Amino acid sequence: MTSNLKKIIDDCFPAELQQDVIALHHDLHRYPELSHNETQTQARLLAALNPCNTRWIERVGTGVVARLIGQDSNRPPVALRADMDALPIQEATGLPHASVHAGVMHACGHDVHMAWAIGAARLLSQSPPPTDVLLVFQPAEELGVGAKMIMASGLLPNNVMAMFGGHVDRRYDVGQVVLHPGVISSFSDRFKLIVHGRSAHAARPKEGHNPIPTLAERCLAIDAINNQLGDATNLITVTQLHSGDRHNIIPDTGVLEGTIRCLSAEKRLAIHGALSGLATISSVDVDIEPVSPAIENANQLEPIARRAIYDALGPNGDVGLVAPNMASEDFGVYAQHFPAWFFRFGAKQAGESFIPVHTPDFYADDATMFVGAMVLDLACRYAGECS
Repeated sequence: MTSNLKKIIDDCFPAELQQDVIALHHDLHRYPELSHNETQTQARLLAALNPCNTRWIERVGTGVVARLIGQDSNRPPVALRADMDALPIQEATGLPHASVHAGVMHACGHDVHMAWAIGAARLLSQSPPPTDVLLVFQPAEELGVGAKMIMASGLLPNNVMAMFGGHVDRRYDVGQVVLHPGVISSFSDRFKLIVHGRSAHAARPKEGHNPIPTLAERCLAIDAINNQLGDATNLITVTQLHSGDRHNIIPDTGVLEGTIRCLSAEKRLAIHGALSGLATISSVDVDIEPVSPAIENANQLEPIARRAIYDALGPNGDVGLVAPNMASEDFGVYAQHFPAWFFRFGAKQAGESFIPVHTPDFYADDATMFVGAMVLDLACRYAGECS
């Protein structure tokens, strides 16, 4: 962290508040919980909201929604979202606050997202924003269902005028914030292709119908579709291939599974059609399940996002997206209902190596929390001025 960034953080966050946010982050990282099991995480967040100036706080399953008091509650509110769940990965970071839960860790930075949301809430409470701010702590992002749960709760009114979120990213240094209008995160769909055969002894194959040759043909056909329709922003990835349990028994089914990632809605439909077309015979079924919509940053929020980054970090704070982000994020559900903006916050110190998310070694630098809190605080304030 540069001396200039440290001064910016120190000027915004008193030492005691910095200690509170760091302690919260380390506690959340130390005790990670999987999707739909975020009970201890929920309790920790409820305690962290005590010093905040809230109008009300509600539980949604294992999640939390709180309404922070603004200057005028009759104006449309702004919303800020942070995801909560961890991943089934054994941590190998060696951090002093590493996970104590075997096989579970915050390998995607959701612990940091929660901490910067609380940091922003503390700043918003110290100096009330123009309008109320809805603080959304969302469970089950990794399953792609948490945002739908929050929307179904009815706690987010239809007149939310802007919703903000963000993600840590070790492709960028701490103090760098991605400013990217338009689509910033991919659609995500799951697909499953099932070939139905008839079981028989391997010594008498004509007594059955082996699904494996057809499964192999369909696997090559998917590769051909990917070559025809896919590119850096449209991907079909086969991830699982299953058939049979014994070396001397012809199986009765073969299953092929994978994901579809697209930044283009039109290309996504074309891929769906091509995959569905592989079910040309009665023995083949193709099922496509939408998981998360793409996140498209609203054009009208770009000036607000740009101003928040500039005022928090200075003229060199914003950077462009280095490559298309084909990972999915169910924040896209909110973007279907409200004007939304999703930031990516640099999470490594200059000179450190890149570490991908969803791996045992992933971590985000503590300073990322304060950068996120400052930018999100200002984004909520500036959006509230426009409501």
